[in-house]
Amino acid sequence: MKNYKFFVVMIVMGIIIESGVLAQSSGDFIFEQIPMTKAVMLGVFLDNPGLTIATLVGYTGDAAKVEIPSNCVITIPEKQGTVGSTKPLKVVAIENAFMSYQRLTSVVIPSTVKIIGINAFNGCTSLTSIAIPNSVTKIGVAAFRNCKSLTSISIPTSVTEIERNAFSLCNDLTSITIPNNVKKIGAGAFMQCSNLKSIAIPDSVNEFGMQSFSGCTNLASIDLPNSITKIDTGMFKDCTSLKSIKIPKSVSAINKGAFSGCSSLAKITLEDGAMIKIAKDAFKGVPTLDEQTQNALIAAGYKGKF
Repeated sequence: MKNYKFFVVMIVMGIIIESGVLAQSSGDFIFEQIPMTKAVMLGVFLDNPGLTIATLVGYTGDAAKVEIPSNCVITIPEKQGTVGSTKPLKVVAIENAFMSYQRLTSVVIPSTVKIIGINAFNGCTSLTSIAIPNSVTKIGVAAFRNCKSLTSISIPTSVTEIERNAFSLCNDLTSITIPNNVKKIGAGAFMQCSNLKSIAIPDSVNEFGMQSFSGCTNLASIDLPNSITKIDTGMFKDCTSLKSIKIPKSVSAINKGAFSGCSSLAKITLEDGAMIKIAKDAFKGVPTLDEQTQNALIAAGYKGKF
């Protein structure tokens, strides 16, 4: 077992906090004990007040199929006048561990994991399947970015947030269902998933980031939830197969370039009496809109070009 001692600088609410973090390798895995400040940031502190928790931060093996352990043991180094000891920890998060590991084809995640964090599997270009346990509440930034062999994924009902670029560039992903408890889909979450043909989004989702589905060139239709209040910048930019879409009455704004480059878009259905703040270039490069749709958009406040 190898020990690594280093320092992490974190910024919490404008205050710079420097804390020592102990990282250790156990077999093919490298773990990091989660300090209190990070546990609070990750939202796992209240469930683990004793801080007996760890993040998987590295993998040094060469297996194609990997089963992540649910627990690890970290050795507390000797200090002057004290005897070293071991501390068992529960693995609750994964960050950067398999980034660009192109041999990985499948992985088993234990039910102790609550967060699949930043870059956890980013660039795992051979990953074809993954089972996310019902303990996971957040899929972090670029967690599965560029997993271009991933054809489908089941997101459990425990997940409440999908952060930016979580599944961007997953070229072989053809369909996905967002569970009922997800409230936020981050910027570029499914950007350039070029083979994504359908996606089911529940009414629990009330926030979409910029370019959420930008470049999904095979996306032919999508049902927007009644909870959405704006269609953000570039949200459907270059979705060249999108033919029609219904804008819920809850939407009060369509932002810059939201549908730009949607070269097949012919019909947009608006609720009667809809008054929407529409950016001038929201529909730039969409010459295919039928006359009824163009008139409805103009009546709703659109002043730009088609």
